[in-house]
Amino acid sequence: MIHPHLACKNCGSGDLRRSRGRSLSELRKMAVGIYPFRCMECGYRSWISIWSSSKFAKCPRCLSFKVVEWSASAYRLSLSKQILLAAGARLYRCTMCNRKFVAFRRPFEEKQSDTLLDGPHPALTVKTNL
Repeated sequence: MIHPHLACKNCGSGDLRRSRGRSLSELRKMAVGIYPFRCMECGYRSWISIWSSSKFAKCPRCLSFKVVEWSASAYRLSLSKQILLAAGARLYRCTMCNRKFVAFRRPFEEKQSDTLLDGPHPALTVKTNL
């Protein structure tokens, strides 16, 4: 799965997948939110924290920023998720791994360029004096 915001520390590729924990000490790291990821290009294994500074909501499983809001009308939520929703969190679903989660941060929105709708940029137009 190619991550547009994450890259391999060894080769720079964005083709990462979450790796499994190998030992008890690695499982302890994973319990606090630091997960191993493996590069599919070079095989390098690195650790990435889900608590890294980001102001956008991201999936806790695959760390993707491609999330959409969803309604819990057909689902039964746990008590902890209901408490978070009452405190102002939102329900999100990851479009890459389909994980449903609760987060206080807003989703990442890619800005679209308005220059295609308004015509060429004024600085790029050529003025001719005839």
